[in-house]
Amino acid sequence: PNENGMHDLVVTNFNNTLFPFIRYKIGDEVIIHEDSVKKEFTLPLVEVLGRSLRTIKSPKGKDLTIHFFNGVLEYYSDYIANYRIVQKSKSKIYIYLVTHKMLDKKNKENIVSRVSDYTENSMDVELKFVNELPKTGSGKRIVMEVYNGN
Repeated sequence: PNENGMHDLVVTNFNNTLFPFIRYKIGDEVIIHEDSVKKEFTLPLVEVLGRSLRTIKSPKGKDLTIHFFNGVLEYYSDYIANYRIVQKSKSKIYIYLVTHKMLDKKNKENIVSRVSDYTENSMDVELKFVNELPKTGSGKRIVMEVYNGN
């Protein structure tokens, strides 16, 4: 179990005859009902809670989730094709942007200002413009990386 007493859901595709025992951590969390963990049951009864959210915690205690960043960036969809949030340190955030067309100075300042204001100016926010965002080995896009103190 994690610090909240929940478990990560891991699934396996048994229809894949080449590699049937590869397990995938899909980002969902579950609670295992301990009363169902008995010898007569093969598998425990679990309650699926849904996706675990990565959260950036500002030095002043504000939570920044992917939903917060969507709320900021949705107004710039004419410009932004894709993005990735990377927390580099406790007080530094990079917002990597792939754009259809370049944001003007005012729009850039507005994005930085909205994030900075929300964190009560406790985090340095920097926009970085890139041609593409890296994907995982399975082709998925990591939308948010949270600093873990290392």
